[in-house]
Amino acid sequence: MKKMSDENLDQMVEKMVEMRKMLGISRVELAKRTGLNQTLIRKLERGMDRAHVDDYMMIIDTLTMEMLVRDLLPKDRKG
Repeated sequence: MKKMSDENLDQMVEKMVEMRKMLGISRVELAKRTGLNQTLIRKLERGMDRAHVDDYMMIIDTLTMEMLVRDLLPKDRKG
């Protein structure tokens, strides 16, 4: 498996932040949903820290599921 470059990792994190903000999910809420520490999420988003690939995948899975729920839920059932 090829290692992800720092530039690609930074781009992935930027997309994660965009998704989180677009969905209206705070870092605190994302931390609750993923079980990750809110401070770690803040540091990852600011490029101050790197995490294990499993942590990134947990964040991506959580955001993707939120998008699916939002997009697939019938219009009359959306909050």
